[in-house]
Amino acid sequence: MKSVLIVDDREQELYLLRVLLEGHGYTVVLASNGEDALKVGRMSQLDIIISDIMMPVMDGFRLCREWMEDERLQKIPFVFYSATYTDTKDEEFAMSLGAVRFIAKPAEPDEFMKVIQSVVRELDAGKIELRTLLPITDEEVLKLYDERLINKLEQKTLALEKEISERKRAEKKLDKANKLYATLSQINQAIVRVSDDKKLFQEICDIAIEFGKFKLAWIGLLDEEKQLVKPVATSGKGSDYLQHIKVSLADELTASGPTGRAIQERKSVVFNDLENNPDFTPWRESALERGYRSSGAFPIRLNNSVIGALSVYAADPHFFDEDEINLLEEMALDISFALDKFDEEANHRQAEEALRQAGLVIENSPVVVFRWQAAAGWPVELVSDNVTQFGYTPEELLSGETPFISMVHADDREQIEHEVVEYSASGVTHFQQEYRIVTPDGDIHWIDDRTTVERDADGNISHYQGIVIDITERKRAETELAAQLDELRRWHDATLGREGRVLELKHEINTLLAEQGQPLRYPSAKEEGTNRD
Repeated sequence: MKSVLIVDDREQELYLLRVLLEGHGYTVVLASNGEDALKVGRMSQLDIIISDIMMPVMDGFRLCREWMEDERLQKIPFVFYSATYTDTKDEEFAMSLGAVRFIAKPAEPDEFMKVIQSVVRELDAGKIELRTLLPITDEEVLKLYDERLINKLEQKTLALEKEISERKRAEKKLDKANKLYATLSQINQAIVRVSDDKKLFQEICDIAIEFGKFKLAWIGLLDEEKQLVKPVATSGKGSDYLQHIKVSLADELTASGPTGRAIQERKSVVFNDLENNPDFTPWRESALERGYRSSGAFPIRLNNSVIGALSVYAADPHFFDEDEINLLEEMALDISFALDKFDEEANHRQAEEALRQAGLVIENSPVVVFRWQAAAGWPVELVSDNVTQFGYTPEELLSGETPFISMVHADDREQIEHEVVEYSASGVTHFQQEYRIVTPDGDIHWIDDRTTVERDADGNISHYQGIVIDITERKRAETELAAQLDELRRWHDATLGREGRVLELKHEINTLLAEQGQPLRYPSAKEEGTNRD
């Protein structure tokens, strides 16, 4: 069983290599730097050494140099395994110090073991001979070592500078993202809290300045008739900027800016270099004076129609990258959602007010609204509150305590039930009935019932809807009128009989006078009789 010394200052590397080598049947000894490795090597029986280069106390290059200067240790094959010194000159310098192999980290376990096993086979076959070190002085070795170290430090410095630069960019990007997320969060809170679009627009602009750290934010709505984008809310440095600009969709020049295009094209539009973008010419001078270097416009919708845009301005050119654009688009969608909600609530309030007014009309009218189940007794599912005019409460009717049929006069029930069955069977959708209902106090009311048939999806009658009007006074008036007409008819007949007898007497007197040659006393009697005939 071969014995291997692993030299590395990182515990994780030591652990991984130990597990790998022990798994292949090797005995493993560990050291964390070159100085410890020399001590272990001089006290142990080793077959191979695998060493990192960059280590504290004594690095791998110095370890290899001293290892090869020791008459007993120089017979043990030295393998470098490094992640820091990996270019060709590093390998050449390492081999010049007496190493037999140079492996660059990270290496796949299989590839790593192939190299180690090839060294072991050569060792067993006696093919590994003492390497003749280059005839150079310690000073020359130190110079070469310093060159490699300086080169590596320069690489590390460049990498560190790059890392710092990338980290700063990442931190700046993260800071931008955090500001935008904070802006989005605050806007969502405002959407929940505010119920008025004008107040919401102003809060959104204020939030964009306070949390998003934009230079200027404004919301413009499109006047469809004039095709002008009119600012309705603004916040930030240089808000007077809006007094000097005009965005007209009817003007090709001013419609080509981010706000006009966002509305026309129904998508976000970003100008990341206001100083050089030719489409921003109408507003460039005024914008640059106020420190604006990039701008983005994001369409605002109401019921899926673009009605305006949220426009924001930043102090840095190329401020808007994909992440910022996505967040601002989400912000615009949230604003559009809020507007849809406001519109829906306004419509709902209008509908409720219309229902309330309709309810007042019904409550203040003699018309009672019913909805009955198409079942025995016609159970009531809906009734207007003014049913109290008949002495019943909505609660007792809706609860089933008082079935509608029980309100109907006993003498009328059979007739109206028969009519409902006939009307329903005939397929009509509307029918009208007049019958009597009885109040809890025993009063009788005549009603005019105008019913609509309601059918389910299968065509079966499920309900009846109707309006019931109290026609008691009309019925009473009709009865009184009929009696009066009958009386008048009798008087008329009696009067007609007397008038006929008077005419006959007048006619007889005139006849007698005519026979005697005297003038007629009733000269019109003949004419009246003729007219009467």
